[in-house]
Amino acid sequence: MLSSRFLVALSVGLFISVTASASPIDFDGNIDGDDSYYATVIDLGGNEAVIPDNLDIKSVNFDLYDGYFWMGLEVHGGPVATDGGTTSISDMTLFYGVFQVAGSDDVSLIIILDDGAVSNVLLDGTELVYGTHYEAMLGSDNLTGGLEIKIIDGRLLSLTNFTFFGQLDDTGWGNDDQIFGSVDIPEPVTLTLIALGIPLALIRRRCR
Repeated sequence: MLSSRFLVALSVGLFISVTASASPIDFDGNIDGDDSYYATVIDLGGNEAVIPDNLDIKSVNFDLYDGYFWMGLEVHGGPVATDGGTTSISDMTLFYGVFQVAGSDDVSLIIILDDGAVSNVLLDGTELVYGTHYEAMLGSDNLTGGLEIKIIDGRLLSLTNFTFFGQLDDTGWGNDDQIFGSVDIPEPVTLTLIALGIPLALIRRRCR
């Protein structure tokens, strides 16, 4: 019969394994302190006067859990503009991202914002289907409003260590904003195995 101490340890380990693989991101497009993306790339350029606040990148956040690749774009003085800038010739905003992995082909992501919504998402030039391949939310908060998107695709779900380049484009003649940085996200299964380490160690000890 299993001891009560073992059962308690096992229940704690399983609880940790579940919570570790599911970060509490409030999927509403607003990037705030209640969200806990695992990795964050901060725009080292800061708040740039030459770029309108709602087109000025503050940070891009990443996570892997629940079978999705998550990304959150935060801008200064949100919400993020969806109709480009004052010089836009297409009345759209374009977010372009490139995921670079050593020894592998780059993965490109294009998100087109138009008329207050995400109109198109393309991964390596292939258009993704809303509800099947991705879901997206635009925030409305004046301080934290940005863009959150979660994508089901093997090309992104396999990314745990990469370099990211992103650009928020006003599709006009104004200045665009770029961001660049390294990202390291543990695989959800790795977190689960770490959490299960305590009860597994007890099983090994008991079997001796």
